[in-house]
Amino acid sequence: MSPAKKAQTVDIVARNNKTVRQHKLHFVFLNTKSGLPHVSDFVVRDRFFKAHFCAAGVRYRGPGQCRHTYASQLLTTGVASIDWIAEQMGHTNGNMIRQHYGTWINEDGPDVVGILQLALKL
Repeated sequence: MSPAKKAQTVDIVARNNKTVRQHKLHFVFLNTKSGLPHVSDFVVRDRFFKAHFCAAGVRYRGPGQCRHTYASQLLTTGVASIDWIAEQMGHTNGNMIRQHYGTWINEDGPDVVGILQLALKL
C-alpha cells in the first residue's frame, strides 16, 4: 500500500475554535500526479469536481453531495442502522439523519418482507 493510502494523522479544530484533536483519516480524493491528498478544498472543488462535471455535461454539485448520497444510499439499502449512519456522519444520534433524510419512499426501500422471510426461512 502506498503512503498516500495509509491513514494520516491530522489536527481537527472543534466548533469552539479552540479545542484541537488529532484524528487518523483515510483520504479519498487524491492528486493523480503525486498520489497525495489535495492541499485544499479549493483544489478538489474547482480542479477535480468542476472539471469532471463539465466533461460529463452534468450540472455542478459540490463535494458535499457525496456525503448526502452516501447517507441516502445506506438508508435505502437498509444495511445499516440509523444510529450507525449518524455516527459515520459525525452526529451524536440519529435525529439529524431522520430529520434530513427521513422521507421514506416505499418503492425505493428494500423488500423487508422478503428479507424477513429469508432470515426466518419461511
